[in-house]
Amino acid sequence: MDLEICQSLIFETVQAGYVEEGGGQSVFSQYLEEIEKGGTLIHVETMTETEAKKQLKERQLDGIFFGADTPYLQVAKSGMAQSVMQSLLESYLNGKNTLETVAEIHPENMEQAVAAMSDYKEIVENVSLGGKSTNNNSVFFMLW
Repeated sequence: MDLEICQSLIFETVQAGYVEEGGGQSVFSQYLEEIEKGGTLIHVETMTETEAKKQLKERQLDGIFFGADTPYLQVAKSGMAQSVMQSLLESYLNGKNTLETVAEIHPENMEQAVAAMSDYKEIVENVSLGGKSTNNNSVFFMLW
C-alpha cells in the first residue's frame, strides 16, 4: 500500500491557532484548553492574529479560532481537521446557548445543567469494524 495513503488513514492531531479579540471570551479559551487536555484530538496555540494568519497560509495550522464575543473559526480549506474544529465550535456555542436559556427560564436548575454539560466524553473513538477500540499505531503496522 502507498505510504501517502497509509498516512492519510491515520488520524493526526488538529493544529489550531487561538486569537483573543477585544475583551475576548475567556470561557471559550478555557473550553479549548479542556478539550486539548482530554487527549490527542487537538493542539491549540494562542498567538497574534498576524502570526495565526501567516501560519494558516503556510498550512502550519488547520484553522484559527477567534475568541470574540461570539467565537468564530477561520479556515483555508475544508477537510477532516476543519470539520473537527467546526464541531468543537458548534458544541461550545450550543452549550453556551443552552446555559443562557436555562439561566433565563429556570435559574434554579442552573447547577444541574452545568453538571450535566460537564460530563465531557471523548468526541472521537477509534473503533474497528468489529466494534472494538483500536490503537492507531497497530493499525499503521497492519497496513504494511
